[in-house]
Amino acid sequence: MVKALNDYKQAKELLLDAAAVLSQIAAERNDQGLGQRIDAFCKKVESATFNLAVVGEFKRGKSTLVNALIGDNLLPMAVIPLTSIATTIAYGSKTHITVRFQNQHSLEITKEELPNYVTESGNPKNEKLVSTVEIEHNASLLKDGVRLIDTPGIGSAFQHNTTTTYDYLPEIDAAIFLFSADQPASQLELAFLKDVHQFAPRTFLVQNKIDHLCPEELEQSLNFLKQTIAGQIQCQPVIYPISAKLALNKRLNNAVAEISDGFDVLEHDILIFLVEGKAQALIASSSARLSKEVASTKQLLQLEQHSRKQPLELLRQAITNFGLAADKIKQEQTDAEYIVNGETANLLRQIEDDLKKFVEEHKTGLVAVIEDCLLYTSDAADE
Repeated sequence: MVKALNDYKQAKELLLDAAAVLSQIAAERNDQGLGQRIDAFCKKVESATFNLAVVGEFKRGKSTLVNALIGDNLLPMAVIPLTSIATTIAYGSKTHITVRFQNQHSLEITKEELPNYVTESGNPKNEKLVSTVEIEHNASLLKDGVRLIDTPGIGSAFQHNTTTTYDYLPEIDAAIFLFSADQPASQLELAFLKDVHQFAPRTFLVQNKIDHLCPEELEQSLNFLKQTIAGQIQCQPVIYPISAKLALNKRLNNAVAEISDGFDVLEHDILIFLVEGKAQALIASSSARLSKEVASTKQLLQLEQHSRKQPLELLRQAITNFGLAADKIKQEQTDAEYIVNGETANLLRQIEDDLKKFVEEHKTGLVAVIEDCLLYTSDAADE
């Protein structure tokens, strides 16, 4: 245990030393974006903040699972694609909710007001320009720097939800990935699982909504999911069949579920991981994150160095060529729009000509039908 702690401290110091070099490079080059990212990275590593994200396709029960994990009916739940903003839940002595906007302003709200900011119905397409929602809660799971992240579902009709989730992936240290027992895993889900694995060294695979199936159907669904995932990750996966809905109901009402909700096993393994494996996972995810920054910065510096070696006239010619290429693309776009507009106009003229021809050919019959209708209406009025 002492050795593991010392190894963690040493790895943490190495990460911060490497980050300090990048921070110096950012300052010398006046790269504010890199400087801000490194500053946030250092604060996260120093505070040992651990982001455990709940991810998956839309309508897999992510918000319900988060509510079950914290033992409170806090996040909104519905039968339609709901969550539109990444919501962070950290430890606090009492529930406290802060909405942070893209213009750097913030707003304190109540639990009842939360749907107005994090749901698609209350904040369609994020028209309120919310950046994140941060919640403090006294759930024991959140102690020692753990933060639960409820992410929007991917693959719904709302593309911005998928974009929001992908944008948050670089921030996660571990993940709980939800599938649904009553639907086979889609290609989109499997591709997303691969993307999540790039950022999360530890991913808990969960098959939710087992209460929707009978035991025979559940066994078939679980076996199929195991085979499908095994073909993607080349190993036998550990999958937790649960019902987040039953688990939440049991916690809120002290109810006894008619069937096993499977939640206790998942919760137990998550708690064990947070005690025994969190430090290692945090170092692994932080190392991967910093490595990407190092690679990106190195590539940029090499490009600049290469550019400085080029004759000035050659660089000017390259800039001129780039401008000509940009103008060509714009012209091609204009030409394409002109052709489309012309074809549309031709099509409309053809439709008008065909319609006029149809009216001329059937004019007599149409007039007779209209006169009959008028005559019938007049007779009915007299009666």
